[in-house]
Amino acid sequence: MKLQVMNNVKGLVIYDGPSMFTGNPIIVIATGFKRVKNKKTGKMIQIWILDRNMNPLEALESGDDENVCGSCFHRYSRSCYVNVSQGPYAVYKAWKEGVYVRATKKHLEMFRDRLVRIGAYGDPSSCPTSIWRSICGVAKGFTSYTHSWKICDPELKEFCMASCDTVDDALEARKRGWKSFRVRQSDNDALLSNEFICPAAKEAGKRLDCEHCLACHGGEWNGKQGTPCLTRHGPSWKMKYFDIAIKAKQQKKKYRDITSRLFAV
Repeated sequence: MKLQVMNNVKGLVIYDGPSMFTGNPIIVIATGFKRVKNKKTGKMIQIWILDRNMNPLEALESGDDENVCGSCFHRYSRSCYVNVSQGPYAVYKAWKEGVYVRATKKHLEMFRDRLVRIGAYGDPSSCPTSIWRSICGVAKGFTSYTHSWKICDPELKEFCMASCDTVDDALEARKRGWKSFRVRQSDNDALLSNEFICPAAKEAGKRLDCEHCLACHGGEWNGKQGTPCLTRHGPSWKMKYFDIAIKAKQQKKKYRDITSRLFAV
């Protein structure tokens, strides 16, 4: 592909097909080829996983975000750190306006020797693993997480961290061979063995961005690797919802009636 053609591409539709969660249509879009810098992740290509039939705000309100987020309990508690009215909505709007190019095999070269953030919004396990295998096979480095590590294609552990919200989750993920990325409830929570504070986190002084860390690249857990964690963060109302959801998750009997969908997995 000629360099000038590559430079004119604002984004790529790298998947347009059924969700691995529900079978309903989703789209996967890669943006940031012009090395736009994100203060947390650095200059990484961003990959967005979106419902095809409605914008992210509508999908969130209707529950159709299950198509891209699966059983992640942050869907139900409204504690997801992503503000869907910003990045996800803007990417969906641009796609509807025809801004992005449908990817072909030749476009894979646009990922070569680049850093890629898989799942700026949406869970990577909602689409075929072959997509990530192709991209990660030519990329210089990548980061990726899945909340669906209990039920997804086990081959995804090669590319994804197991996104965990409790100590029990992290320990179970490790037993299943996943490297964990855990969210702590407070700065006072003890670290597990081999855990370290995410260097991009506030409590670590934000000394490194994802571009210069790349610890969250998946791989089989062997009992020796370091795994990142950070303290819950975001707007105060989201942290409040997060605390309620965690309490519900840890006390299933008492809170089962208000979190019945949360424990489907």
